[in-house]
Amino acid sequence: MPSISDEDVSLDIKISEPTVPKERAPVHIMERKELRDNLPDFDIQPDPMGNTHIRDLSQVDLDHLRSLTLIELTALFDNNNILWSRRKTKKKLKDHGLFGVPLETLLENDKQIDSKCNIPLVFLDIILFLEKHCLDIEGILRVPGSTSRVKLLRQEIEEKFYQGTFSWVDVMPNDAAALLKQFLRELPSPLLTPQYIEAFAQVENIPDRQLQLQALNLLIILLPDVNRNTLWVPSFLLQQMRHKNELEQHRKAREKHKMKFLGKKDKHDRSELYKKPILHEGDFVDGVIRVQAPHLTKSCVAIRLDPGVRAGDIVNRFRKTTNLNREHLSAGKKSGRGKIVVDPSNVQFAQDNTHLFEVGGNIGERCLDHNTHMLTVYKVNPNAEWIIKGRGQP
Repeated sequence: MPSISDEDVSLDIKISEPTVPKERAPVHIMERKELRDNLPDFDIQPDPMGNTHIRDLSQVDLDHLRSLTLIELTALFDNNNILWSRRKTKKKLKDHGLFGVPLETLLENDKQIDSKCNIPLVFLDIILFLEKHCLDIEGILRVPGSTSRVKLLRQEIEEKFYQGTFSWVDVMPNDAAALLKQFLRELPSPLLTPQYIEAFAQVENIPDRQLQLQALNLLIILLPDVNRNTLWVPSFLLQQMRHKNELEQHRKAREKHKMKFLGKKDKHDRSELYKKPILHEGDFVDGVIRVQAPHLTKSCVAIRLDPGVRAGDIVNRFRKTTNLNREHLSAGKKSGRGKIVVDPSNVQFAQDNTHLFEVGGNIGERCLDHNTHMLTVYKVNPNAEWIIKGRGQP
């Protein structure tokens, strides 16, 4: 099978961005802080030849691509008068244990347990625990855990992890977060690698925002596979935490406004006080509903209602898809570690006879047709609950 050639590879990112006023268009050194605080949204545009992900390439093509990427990155930095050096680590490396061991060594050991894993299993277990139990805990990555508990937890996971007898049942959230930070801190080489960590830091000196994104994309390509995969997982977790925090902030703001509004109501008008209370954080954001699916594995999702969203679109969100857990849960299936790993064969998704139901508010219960315009229904009955289930299910 022929490998890719120089002519086949396009390292440019086709990106669209919102229109920026002229007075804010130039990016000077004095303006960088303002831009960091007000980053625009970028969308990757489709390419006629198709957008290619790293996972789509063979190892031979990937090695060739990295060579071209390094040339492209060097030229980009030279054009912007940026100097950077590639350092090499000389630190003595451990070849056993879980902490202070190179990612490559951990992954090589873990592949003997599960040949499909692409990040260290201990790191994956910590992330899955945090994702399941800790996303709604304020300051989870800021507030330290108990030093004595973390020390005992670390000893226990070192001894029992590969025996398959370690359990996360009694682990405190902040202790697990401390364990994650220790794991990353004690890596013999940083996730961004000694060769490229300085280049990552120099990206902010590129004056054009789109070129900054292109440089970051090139640097991510240059990372070893295990570093890139490991780097992606906490990024996914942080996105979920950020989304949870935004929902909580909206909920508090909406609740504060509601209480202030009720305080100004005429004392003789009591009807508003006896309406059904709003219990879901998604209801505190205009146009956002919280959809429940008690019979499915994906049991709850917040959905913003745009004018084009229909009931069938929401049901499709609960059909069989690929996400972080579906990709990675199989990595812990054979190891028998802990109790947070789900058997993928037991995952439940929406079927052809599954519908969205409007329950409560100003109606008892209604099965919505898949073509129902949800924003229209929401405006008429904003206090309803929205439940995914089959006809006849309780």
